[in-house]
Amino acid sequence: MAEEGDSLLSAELTEKKEVNYETPCCFCLSPPTQTSLFATLAIVSAALPNSMFVAFLAKAGTELGTSQTAIGSTYAIHMVGCVLGIGIFMLLPVERTFMWLTKIVLPVSAAANITLGFLGQYFINTKQANLFLVTVFVCRLFIGISNGLIEAIAQVMAMRGVDKESMTSAVGRTELGRIAAFGIGPIIGGTLYQYGGFYLPCCFSGALFIGMCVWGCALVQPYVHRDYATTTTTLGSAAKMEAAAAAGAGAGAGAAASYGCCKSNNGCTTLLKIPAIAAVYASSLLGIAQTGYFEATLQLYLAEAPYSLSPMLFGVLNGTMFLVAGVLALLIFVPLLEKWLGAPMTIVSGFLLISLGATIMGLPTLSSHAISRHLPLFVVGYGLLGIGMAQAIIVAPSLTKRILEAHGHTATSPALVSATATLYCFANNFGWGIGALVGAIITEAKGFEVTALVSAMVCIIVAPVLTLFLLPCAVGDLRNKEKQEKD
Repeated sequence: MAEEGDSLLSAELTEKKEVNYETPCCFCLSPPTQTSLFATLAIVSAALPNSMFVAFLAKAGTELGTSQTAIGSTYAIHMVGCVLGIGIFMLLPVERTFMWLTKIVLPVSAAANITLGFLGQYFINTKQANLFLVTVFVCRLFIGISNGLIEAIAQVMAMRGVDKESMTSAVGRTELGRIAAFGIGPIIGGTLYQYGGFYLPCCFSGALFIGMCVWGCALVQPYVHRDYATTTTTLGSAAKMEAAAAAGAGAGAGAAASYGCCKSNNGCTTLLKIPAIAAVYASSLLGIAQTGYFEATLQLYLAEAPYSLSPMLFGVLNGTMFLVAGVLALLIFVPLLEKWLGAPMTIVSGFLLISLGATIMGLPTLSSHAISRHLPLFVVGYGLLGIGMAQAIIVAPSLTKRILEAHGHTATSPALVSATATLYCFANNFGWGIGALVGAIITEAKGFEVTALVSAMVCIIVAPVLTLFLLPCAVGDLRNKEKQEKD
């Protein structure tokens, strides 16, 4: 029986399936380039509708007398949807995940956005605040599920087959797409709201989801299906590997375990059992939360005197700041700091930069001088906060690979790559949602400037604690650097 299992497994592991990689399935691009393009555009598609709400949702809510805490809750419900989406990704095979995404979640999200646009406009006109909030909650929940699925799939495709030296670049490309969406989204959302009312940006988001659905069904799903079919053919299907293991083939069980189930949470458990990795993703969560603090309240703050920005001008300002800060961080600050200081100290320096930027944003509380409320000074502070946030989260996957290898794990195994991407997406979405809710509560109770100072204080506390966890990794990076220089 054991020999039968061995022969069955051997046949599966050596089986090859001919795939014509010379003929790309769309866009006349090679599969690796197509994978990178899909990952980046998927992040853009997921982030753009959500970033559009930043420019007008708070204003629309406050016109109905809705509290800032309630507005912040709409961002938190988006986080709940993201967690559900990531959970679906972890539990289902990738082909079925795409089926859920393209045939169920995206069409429902498109319908929810369009429905929100017309119902929301009606409730605003008739001054029905409670029904408006309920409609927003439902729509944001479905958008969150879509975002969780899309981001998890995109990050896995970006990280798969990338060595630890290239991990930051791979994640950086997807984050550049996110930053582009965060830059363009408020401009589009603010402009459409100012000239078309509440329903127009919502209908635009609905049309975008319909386009994503068509694109996924026609172009992306066949490529992903082919790619994963090749993988499972090369490594042996899960069912046959289980049969081999059941037949008593110890080698079969070992191979099945090494391949792992990319959608199980075993990889996440493996990662989080290592304190340094747990600290890395806790830092990512806290880093993105500092930006989330201001998502629900920034537009209202800048609409007041002496700034008095309209939704369109706020969208232009916010979008420009995201683009400039993101490009500077991804193309200059993060690569240079990671090269000179290593990934651990890049994260720590990011929190220090967030603290500096948040302190500048909270200056009106510390000083009554007129310069403390000048818009250029606020832009500088918010820009520094954005650069620091990027430093705090971008290098997390590459640092995870290094820590895993230092602990004797195979960091490129599908299960651990999937777990790395899942934790990265979860930390970003959970931190952003919690940050928006907490920031809205503090702002409503104490004011926007106090919220900024709280953010600065949190980062000052986190930086030295994080250093204690990541210092061994930083020392290892410096030793490796010195060794390479000597060689």
